[in-house]
Amino acid sequence: MNPHDLLKHAESIALSDPADLTQSILRRAVSTAYYAIFHLLTESGGAKLSTHAAVRQTLARKFDHGRMVKASDSVVKKTLKEPLKSLIGSIPAELAIVASTFKEMQSHRHKADYDTRSSSNFTLIQTIQIAQQVRTAFEEWDKIKDTVAGEAYVLSMLIEFPDR
Repeated sequence: MNPHDLLKHAESIALSDPADLTQSILRRAVSTAYYAIFHLLTESGGAKLSTHAAVRQTLARKFDHGRMVKASDSVVKKTLKEPLKSLIGSIPAELAIVASTFKEMQSHRHKADYDTRSSSNFTLIQTIQIAQQVRTAFEEWDKIKDTVAGEAYVLSMLIEFPDR
């Protein structure tokens, strides 16, 4: 799954003719935006751990949504466990943006996919802002993905580090 294609698809849905936009279409765009950042991070993690496509795909499937949000939460709240805390040191602004966006997008995706109350509906403006926020996270990830902090973040999404 190409994360950039997913993001383009979410953006194109959000920028469709407003007369054609139903709540189900807006919700689909929000969910697709989440999966864009999810696949960006899982594919990046797989690529860091192997150069072989089949191995990368297998690794990417080992990422767990819950563990990923937990890892992102530890970045946002600055509660990294060792050895990650020592590896990352001061959390770069780019990483904080990516982690907070991932966490927020997972919340939006749950709302889009599971909360059918009309009070949970998305507006066109919200949907466009969500896609733009994910676009910004993609740009920030490009700046940080090859650093120790970026690699440690992806590792923390795959492996849970126990308290010492």
